[in-house]
Amino acid sequence: MSMEMPPQGEDLSTYIQKYLGAENQEGIKVISLEELPESWQDQMEDVPEALENTKVGIIPEDKWIKGDQPTESHAEKGLILVRDNYLRTEDAIAWLTHELSHLETYAMKPEKYEDKQTEQAFPELETETTYPNNPVEAEAFAKQFAFLQEQGLSRPDIEELVKAYYQDEEDWPFFEKLLDEMSQ
Repeated sequence: MSMEMPPQGEDLSTYIQKYLGAENQEGIKVISLEELPESWQDQMEDVPEALENTKVGIIPEDKWIKGDQPTESHAEKGLILVRDNYLRTEDAIAWLTHELSHLETYAMKPEKYEDKQTEQAFPELETETTYPNNPVEAEAFAKQFAFLQEQGLSRPDIEELVKAYYQDEEDWPFFEKLLDEMSQ
């Protein structure tokens, strides 16, 4: 299954510019997965064929709108956005693996992708929102954490990395439950 691309005549840079509300495309760059830095390449060993045409939008700092989050997926576009400064570092927390999981989930069942984001992954947690406690995020974080474990990181190491991006106490029961299930 192929990803939905921007409307005919609109390239990904224009799509990104509109999404960001940027006045121009200056500094926005679109590359293929293979063009990512070498330190990110080990996360792509098992990329499914459906994701081989995934594009990565590199966003300048002055145009980034996701706050502290260094990456964002646009699964329906086959696109991952990466904050320019973050791309220049080693992806120590494996956000690429996380975003690729979003694209893979969308590619497998696009008609159910949005619905899965409004369900509770762990209803017993009784969270007020479905973020991050939904099946799409649970799968993405599970793949991300599994990759980190394969790299030799312990549960406390992973928790420490996640704390840099998720300080809200309401999110932590989700992460703890997910890590508990992964260790069973």
